[in-house]
Amino acid sequence: NHLQFAENFQLKHPEFQNNFLNVVADIHQKLESDISELGVTEIDDMLLKVRDAEFTGLTLLWMKENLTNSREKTLEHETKIKMLD
Repeated sequence: NHLQFAENFQLKHPEFQNNFLNVVADIHQKLESDISELGVTEIDDMLLKVRDAEFTGLTLLWMKENLTNSREKTLEHETKIKMLD
């Protein structure tokens, strides 16, 4: 769906490219699975990784938006649970 996400990738060394793209692939895989099982802390960690990866020229707005929406839903759910306790 997002074939041009690496169009402006700034890293040239294959090892660095591989490391960053593996992180992005890991986050994408988590987004494709049931992200509702993750807590706000884990989602915040993924958001930080996405923001860092964007500094390399990767276009990850779609991933950041998805994570932000998931974070809001998870935070709302966690708040409701705390209120019930």
